[in-house]
Amino acid sequence: METALENLSKEDLLKMVSSMSKENELLHQERDILSQERDYLKAQVEMLQRMQFGQKRERFEGDPNQTFLPFHAEPAEAEQQLELIKEKIGYVRQRPNHKGRAKLPAHLPVEEIEIHPEGDLSEMVCIGQEITEELECEPAKFYIKRYIRYKVSAL
Repeated sequence: METALENLSKEDLLKMVSSMSKENELLHQERDILSQERDYLKAQVEMLQRMQFGQKRERFEGDPNQTFLPFHAEPAEAEQQLELIKEKIGYVRQRPNHKGRAKLPAHLPVEEIEIHPEGDLSEMVCIGQEITEELECEPAKFYIKRYIRYKVSAL
């Protein structure tokens, strides 16, 4: 190759050197791009490993070397944004006034079934009742079946 370079003219040598420098520059750019991509993929793998295998307190921690995004707004713009947010959230949601099932009609006949606790109740006092009403249907007849369970407590 030395003999081939010796046979070239000065202009040919300059062209060859400039083409080699361009190739060298392209190779440097490609190397930089590949190293950035490698660093990005390496950071992704580390984050995923931390999410999968890290302790709870270590999970989802940000990179301390990462810089913050410039979200600084001018005071006038910030005030306008706050006003818009207040306007959007300015209403109060009213919940429906639902108090359980609707009452059964009073004109229907009522069949009461009393259920008393079993056992010795001589030393106990009745402290209340728990009433459950069910709408029952016989062919061509509606009636209410009312269960009254007595609750007792020791004196």
